[in-house]
Amino acid sequence: MLLNQFDALEVPALSERQSEKWNRYPFDVLPAYIAEMDLPVAEPVLDAVRAMLERGGDLGYAYTYTTDAPVQRAFARWARARFGWRIVPERVVVFPDTMRVMEVALERFTERGDAVVVDVPAYPPYFDAIPAAGRELVLNPMRLRGACGGWTWRAWRGRSARGRPPTSCAIRTTPPAGSSPWWNCGKWYGSPPTTASR
Repeated sequence: MLLNQFDALEVPALSERQSEKWNRYPFDVLPAYIAEMDLPVAEPVLDAVRAMLERGGDLGYAYTYTTDAPVQRAFARWARARFGWRIVPERVVVFPDTMRVMEVALERFTERGDAVVVDVPAYPPYFDAIPAAGRELVLNPMRLRGACGGWTWRAWRGRSARGRPPTSCAIRTTPPAGSSPWWNCGKWYGSPPTTASR
């Protein structure tokens, strides 16, 4: 069902959208690193939005940022079903965007001056945000396994140049944002959330 919707997408129709992805650059340039979903909005979501509008514009916060919010419990159930992760809902923290997650990871797991390894290709804003946080950006290039093989991570074993600060954090995104299609050569590539590891 989802693949049929993907195949039905037409560039002329998408280019009429008002979002950044389809308006920031000339028609022949598509910034794949901008993570906007091109698929149609799911009917249950549309129904929920319509119901809120019909109630006089009930567009306030749909949940509170507490340990008992529905989104935390929903994420814990999804993560266990999808990845086998056992997550305590009360320990789930809601963030407004991916970059804020990365900033908090740097604050918690690193010190100013530390080196931070990023597998590349990666989300372009990382390349500015890490140095802006006072950390050294260390690129760890992945290998492409042929036209249909996807990307292979290279193990980081603390390789460092003389005088380089200690590496205390590695940030990776799967699939690499803006570089690896989810559907390619007969395979569907699912993706866990961006992760940071110490």
